[in-house]
Amino acid sequence: CRTATVTALVSSHQWPGNEPNIIIVPNEHFENIVTPRHLGDAFYSRIPQKRLMPAGDRAVYAERLRAHLAPRRAALVAGDADGFSTD
Repeated sequence: CRTATVTALVSSHQWPGNEPNIIIVPNEHFENIVTPRHLGDAFYSRIPQKRLMPAGDRAVYAERLRAHLAPRRAALVAGDADGFSTD
């Protein structure tokens, strides 16, 4: 899914307690992007627990993501430069 400012993808691999893992990437280049973390997130210890999410399951989440972003995409067509309504 894509808006004027970001592209969002459902990751092919998922981790317990983090489904669905959505990757959001800015369309504009940035030198550094920081991944937010929180105390006790056990990020590195969960890497071995990753599992491949079947394509059909990813498609369900992708459709939900498209539906969520649809109003923003419509705003782009209407001329709102960043794809987000000011209302």
